[in-house]
Amino acid sequence: MRWFISVTFQGVQIKNSFTGMIKDNHPTFKSDYSAEFWGILWLDTLELIDFILKDDYPVNSIVQDKLSSLIIAGKANELDKLKKCGSR
Repeated sequence: MRWFISVTFQGVQIKNSFTGMIKDNHPTFKSDYSAEFWGILWLDTLELIDFILKDDYPVNSIVQDKLSSLIIAGKANELDKLKKCGSR
């Protein structure tokens, strides 16, 4: 499966913002660091704070063989729908 990435700012897709195609066999989904790299998207607020504050915080939120551009895009869409909290 192939997915395309574009830029969205404040809920509006920016025209001419296509940045490229991502294939599911890309190293960012299949490397030794992929599960930890993308796993931060699945951390809850307290886990994310621990991840930021602790150099050795383990990220085991997602199984590497389940990583794909579709799963990452779906999670990014979920996070995009969340309301901001405590903006200054």
